[in-house]
Amino acid sequence: MSTYDKVTNRQPTMQDLQRDPVGIGRQAGYQIPEGIGNNPQAIFRHLMQTGQITNPMMQRLLPLMQRMGLR
Repeated sequence: MSTYDKVTNRQPTMQDLQRDPVGIGRQAGYQIPEGIGNNPQAIFRHLMQTGQITNPMMQRLLPLMQRMGLR
């Protein structure tokens, strides 16, 4: 998130999420390990396996994942 975004309190866009999924996830408070890369599928898998997101939460995230080209 840029300084402008922090000052204006702008919400991340889909483009922001696609460009920097790890950064956006960490800003949201998720613990994402170094070295996972910007692979959204690996990030979602890690969050599920570590219990940071639950299955009901994942169901709500499915439309977002599909817009990112994930299944």
